[in-house]
Amino acid sequence: LVAGPLASAAERVTTRPGEATLPLIPDAGDVELSAAERAKVEAGEIVVKLVERTKEDRQARAIGYLKHNPVELWSVAGDGRLQTEMYPEIQEFEELERWDSGKRFRATADVSILLPDFHYTMTGCWNPSRTALCWAQLSGDFDRNEGSQSFLWNPARRETLAVFTFDLAMKGILSLVPESFILSLAGHNLPSAMHSVEAMVDKVRTRDPERALVVLAPASHGAVGQQ
Repeated sequence: LVAGPLASAAERVTTRPGEATLPLIPDAGDVELSAAERAKVEAGEIVVKLVERTKEDRQARAIGYLKHNPVELWSVAGDGRLQTEMYPEIQEFEELERWDSGKRFRATADVSILLPDFHYTMTGCWNPSRTALCWAQLSGDFDRNEGSQSFLWNPARRETLAVFTFDLAMKGILSLVPESFILSLAGHNLPSAMHSVEAMVDKVRTRDPERALVVLAPASHGAVGQQ
């Protein structure tokens, strides 16, 4: 595994007073893998697992290596202009407000042919090193909708260990949807989201080389060592 201080699991990034409590951003020290799971990650696979923090608080988490550096990945992942192109399930996305460490936005998503479209307003924030971001629902069709994306540079591999989390709960009649279905959906969507961010970096490099040039080299952005 990689270890380092890029995004502390002991801290929450801050948002505006009165807004939703944001989830913790996992750092490399938070990533617990079995020997078999670790071997899969080291071989280039994306591992999806369920993290049970309490009986009522369960989170789907995906861990895997991406080929680009953390700053490029973060820059693309948090760019509101790219959301509908990057993620096919997002049908509409509108940024409502932005400040130094975060933003507020609304979106419409079609997450499954078995479920209706969902509408929601979210608050999102990022860490000071701009290598991770997280979000939580302020209002909308979910009872709970939050997650995070953390990008941790591994200089030995010259790749980024990405950790994506997803915590979703339905409300109303849709609360009857089995948790096993939600987790199965996450098991597909999280690796797909990782690949989408990776592919979008390639597209941005091709069509907007000036933007790619302003991204700092990964060696200058909190490179983490191996343990």
